[in-house]
Amino acid sequence: TNQVEKWKKNNPTNQTEEELAAIWQQLLGLTRISIRDNFFQVGGDSLTVLKLRQRIQEELRIEVNVVELFNHATIQDLASFINQNQESEASTENNIVFETLKF
Repeated sequence: TNQVEKWKKNNPTNQTEEELAAIWQQLLGLTRISIRDNFFQVGGDSLTVLKLRQRIQEELRIEVNVVELFNHATIQDLASFINQNQESEASTENNIVFETLKF
């Protein structure tokens, strides 16, 4: 059971984490990565972070500021940040549509 719990804590738990893990593995040349690994501690640098930003933009169709990639340096933190921003944007869009329909 200990191995199962460790596996659950370190492996992707949602689609965003899975997509980010695949990008990180490819960019960093890793066969395995934990969602808790720090990008810069497993081989990322300032040049690689720019490539990461481009890949996220191309594959997830999301604009992420480079500063946010430094601030959210694990897959788990970055995925959470991305998902929260997508939810708030969707909420804002729904409110705009709702307000438009009210008039």
